[in-house]
Amino acid sequence: MRLRNEEERYGVVARVLHATTVVLFGFQLAGITLFRFLEEGPRPGVWAVLDAHKTAGLLLLGVVLVRLAWRWGNLRPAAPSTFEAWDRRAALWLERGLYATFLAMAASGLVIELAGGYTVPFFGVFYLDGLAPWVHPGPVDQGAVVSAARKATGLPWLRDVGVALHVAGTFAVVGLVASHVSHVLRHSIGKAAPLSDRMDPAHLLRRKP
Repeated sequence: MRLRNEEERYGVVARVLHATTVVLFGFQLAGITLFRFLEEGPRPGVWAVLDAHKTAGLLLLGVVLVRLAWRWGNLRPAAPSTFEAWDRRAALWLERGLYATFLAMAASGLVIELAGGYTVPFFGVFYLDGLAPWVHPGPVDQGAVVSAARKATGLPWLRDVGVALHVAGTFAVVGLVASHVSHVLRHSIGKAAPLSDRMDPAHLLRRKP
C-alpha cells in the first residue's frame, strides 16, 4: 500500500486522515452531549469538557484542511464498478457537503467563543481570543482585567448568529454522515469487495502490497 492514492484505492495518508476525522467527529458529538448534561447541574468538570470540545474542534479543522489539500494534490480513485450514475453523484455531493459543513461548524464555533468574549484553547500550547495578537502562547490568561477586556470586545449579536449556525450545522452534519454511512453500507454488505475497504485503515493490515 502506497502513501499516495492509486487508481483503484486510497493510499495510507488518505485512510489515516479519514479515520482521524471519524474519531474526532465522534469525540465532538460525545463531548458536547456530555457538556449539556453536566451543564444542567452544574457539575464538576463541565468547563474542562467544553475546553476539550474547543481543542478538538481546532484539531478537526486542521485535519479537514489537510485532507482538502491532500485531495487536491492526489489522484482520486475511480468509482467502484457497482456504482450507478446516481451513486457517483451522491458520493461526490455527500463528500462536498461534509467538507463544507465541517468548515462551517468550525467557523461558527470560533464566532461563538470569540464574539462572546471567551477563548479557544489548544492543549495548553496556545489559545485564541478577541484581543490582539489574537493567538497567545501558553495556557489561557484568566486574569480579571483580561477577562473584562475580552467581554468588552464581544459582539453578542454575532455570537447569536454563530449559535444558530452551529446548531443548524450539527443537524446537517449528522444527517450527512448518516447518509454517507448508509451509502457505504449499501455497497458493502454481502459484497466480495466492500466499499468500506477503500478507506478502512485496518484493511491495510490485511491487504497484500
